[in-house]
Amino acid sequence: MTNPRIISAAYRAWEADYSLPCLDIDSAQVDFVYDPRHTEQLIDAVRYRLKKAEEQDA
Repeated sequence: MTNPRIISAAYRAWEADYSLPCLDIDSAQVDFVYDPRHTEQLIDAVRYRLKKAEEQDA
């Protein structure tokens, strides 16, 4: 299993290079393989973020 601190550090490094908002997903709370509702929630969240980004650019 991957160390959560390593993932958090990598995310912070990535986030420092990009100004676009991203999604914070607590992987302990979702199961994209066995619960299709979680996948739908992810898709909805991405669509919402894209819509907000488009509105900001307009």
